[in-house]
Amino acid sequence: MINFVPNIFILRFLDTTKQNISETRTKLLNFMNAGYRRELLYRRTDGSYSAFGNADDSGSTWLTAFVLKSFQQALQYIQIDTDPVVETGDWLLRQQRNLDSCIESVGTVINKDMQGGISSGNTVSLTAYVMAALLEARQPSHDQSVSMAARCLTKDNSTHPNVLAIKAYAFALASHPNATSLMQKLLDQAVVTKNAMYWNLPKENCENTPRSFPQHRAQPIEVENTPPSVGQGTLTSCTSSYPPPLS
Repeated sequence: MINFVPNIFILRFLDTTKQNISETRTKLLNFMNAGYRRELLYRRTDGSYSAFGNADDSGSTWLTAFVLKSFQQALQYIQIDTDPVVETGDWLLRQQRNLDSCIESVGTVINKDMQGGISSGNTVSLTAYVMAALLEARQPSHDQSVSMAARCLTKDNSTHPNVLAIKAYAFALASHPNATSLMQKLLDQAVVTKNAMYWNLPKENCENTPRSFPQHRAQPIEVENTPPSVGQGTLTSCTSSYPPPLS
């Protein structure tokens, strides 16, 4: 998946900028089809996904949500069997706790870099991420669980930029009244320069989070994890920034 998703956003960029490069487009579509077929190898019989498929004890909540939203985004470019996608959404619904309506983190993610700023150990960010994935899947059967997830998120008072960003994105998708205030809180923390807008993440995130990628190189998840509600920027790493606008 880490190499599947960027193809979607490159195709979106080509479409948005009206660049009809047939050879490049064909290659990207081939990569996507191959990535889709490969990802199905990690699908478990219950509809969830994990690093080793049915060999694992459980599917991964975060990885399953990532697959769900990625397949939904890829639908406009390649053919995807929708029945398994519905089963994947249903599995995520079963991870919702009755006590507080938050999403339970189960399973493991081998490549932690994939998660960017969305930690499966953080109940709030994981719930917001799953909520966004369910909203993007556009299944009416998800409506009640989405409303319950929103109640979980409204109890949170975190001011961490990553948490604010994913919550704002999920609430914007749901047309929730809190979306605007969350966005404003996020923008209030931004550092604005002539050519960029960026966020300085808390010091502990920089010191305690190992990185397998060089500091100057963007991780693949940084492409996928850019919330449309925030704009053309990325909220990851120790300093997260907007690139200059395209002219």
